[in-house]
Amino acid sequence: MTLSTKALNILAEKIAPKVADAIFEDERWVDLLHEIVPDVVTREIGDCDEDLLFDLSLITMDKIVLKAL
Repeated sequence: MTLSTKALNILAEKIAPKVADAIFEDERWVDLLHEIVPDVVTREIGDCDEDLLFDLSLITMDKIVLKAL
């Protein structure tokens, strides 16, 4: 069965919010953030105290939003 591009786009729009929710619920998402965010924070503000880096990284992670368009 082949679907048209329009049909595929309609299906994708319908399931995208559920996919976004599933990503946030997946532990791998958290692991990814914990691996990447501190590196980016350090790159953006430079070397800093470990406690500051930890706090700023967590706050930054909380501000990241993944949503379907």
